[in-house]
Amino acid sequence: FESLANATINTLSIIQLTSNSLKGLVVGDIPISQLSGIVGIGQIAGDTAKSNSRPILALIGLMAFISANLGFINILPIPGLDGGHAAIAIVEGLRRKELSAKTKLRIQMVGMIFIFLLFGFTIFNDLFKIFS
Repeated sequence: FESLANATINTLSIIQLTSNSLKGLVVGDIPISQLSGIVGIGQIAGDTAKSNSRPILALIGLMAFISANLGFINILPIPGLDGGHAAIAIVEGLRRKELSAKTKLRIQMVGMIFIFLLFGFTIFNDLFKIFS
């Protein structure tokens, strides 16, 4: 029970940190140059494994951190993610009428374009940090 309580507390802390970080990015308190993607995650994983006396435990902790982050981001109402699908379902429920397939497709396409642009930006940003 203690492990379950600790895991819950740690996960909630990660979600709060992620939420505060997203808020900071939106309001401008955190510069977008701080965003990292897959390349940055790989670099952080390598650094974590090298700089820790118990690299396996450190990497498992990093994986848990990334997993909690992805889980939280996935439920945000961003089209193309699960939260976006839920938001569309809620809108349809409130309207008591289904959106047209064409409208849903456009919403999902906008979301996917945003996600792909964000993915590309973070890769570029990570590479720029490495080679600067």
